[in-house]
Amino acid sequence: MRKLLKLLSITLSFIAVLAACKKDYYSRRAQVNTELSEKAGVQLYNSIIGSNRSYLYVDFKPVNGATIAYGTSFPSGAAAFSVNNGLRNFLFRDTLVTSLQTAISINETLAPSSNYTIFAYDTVNAAKSKLVTTNIVVPADTSARIRFVNLIYSKTAIPNLDIYSAKKKAVIYSNIAPETVTDFMPYASFLTDTLIVRTTGSTTNNLINRTTAGRIPLQLIINPTPKRSYTMVLRGSYYTDTSTQTNLRTLTSFTNN
Repeated sequence: MRKLLKLLSITLSFIAVLAACKKDYYSRRAQVNTELSEKAGVQLYNSIIGSNRSYLYVDFKPVNGATIAYGTSFPSGAAAFSVNNGLRNFLFRDTLVTSLQTAISINETLAPSSNYTIFAYDTVNAAKSKLVTTNIVVPADTSARIRFVNLIYSKTAIPNLDIYSAKKKAVIYSNIAPETVTDFMPYASFLTDTLIVRTTGSTTNNLINRTTAGRIPLQLIINPTPKRSYTMVLRGSYYTDTSTQTNLRTLTSFTNN
């Protein structure tokens, strides 16, 4: 009987320890989840002409493994990377000591549970940046959302731009000045459309690229996925219109969620 009581006592003690461990595990896990919810999400798009060896640092710590090439976003998928809220420093630079690329340094106070996009643009010896809030709103219906960024480069003054929808047969964004980021607008999903860039006020496709397939308007074919947000980026050199040349003016896109 004494042995039975001793065995029962040991068993009950073991169960109590397990319960305590389980409670402690969930307590710590809840704390971690709370901390994650207090972070901000950040994406970066590299439109610096001539850049090919750029790295991003947050508070002087690297956040990317491979280099962020020209014309690509980081992270490469739709999700942003998490950053602690509060005052943060972002540094975007070429790691080569002899590089002529201008280092970009941004100090920004990030709000918890918010999203941001950093746009790096211009040329390597005059690199610029723009950090904007990315308001991610998931539509209640099956629509998507799109916005436009005019980062096209020119040494001289250039006209503002319109975005014309071939499917709607109408201008959907008008008078987009250089270095401008528009607000998001709802857009039909599961619908293939061709978005064409024109100079503001033009009723014809007057920005034509010469490619191996012939003369093609400066355009982008899209087919948005429901509930996704997309950023359309106009990059490259305004007067470079031949596909065999580097820095061809291009309209491209990346996903924000």
